[in-house]
Amino acid sequence: TNVVLLINTNIDNATVARFLGAGALGVYNVAWRLASLPNTIIGLIVGRVMFSVYSRLQHDRAAVRAAYVQNLQREMLLTLPATVTLALAAKPLVLGLLGERWEGAAGPLRLLAVFGAIRLLTAPSGELFKGIGRPHLGLVSGVAFMAVGVPALLLLVPRHGPSGAALAMVAGIVVSGSLTLGLTFRELSLRPGE
Repeated sequence: TNVVLLINTNIDNATVARFLGAGALGVYNVAWRLASLPNTIIGLIVGRVMFSVYSRLQHDRAAVRAAYVQNLQREMLLTLPATVTLALAAKPLVLGLLGERWEGAAGPLRLLAVFGAIRLLTAPSGELFKGIGRPHLGLVSGVAFMAVGVPALLLLVPRHGPSGAALAMVAGIVVSGSLTLGLTFRELSLRPGE
């Protein structure tokens, strides 16, 4: 799972660098870092804590389900407004924070904010899968991301530049995120409305 995760988190950079060069990679990385801030600040920190919670509760699925739903609600409440702001105000944010030189990061940032929103929704499942003793489910999602993301990168980056890389990442997370949520709902006997 960690090897697949390593590939999935670096393949976009490698593809942009290979097809477009260092300048485009810089633009893409700026957009990526800005779009990742909400997940990095809140999601990763909370995720580390939740692993031990899920591990301790793993034999009581009702308690795991309640903890998962509460965690997801809190994370979305804290991070979704920032992610939506990044998507809607990408250009003014890039120009205001970084200046005109980085204006090219606004397009990829809009798309990567969508990626970030989906990631915020699906990321808690990774710690859940590990905590309930089903870590292989994370591998399934990672392989699905790779199966969609890599071909999309190879197709879109040469044609659309950094925005193509961002769009490929969105395509990968839509497919793998749908799978992840499906697996999560199945494991917890959870309905989407809950």
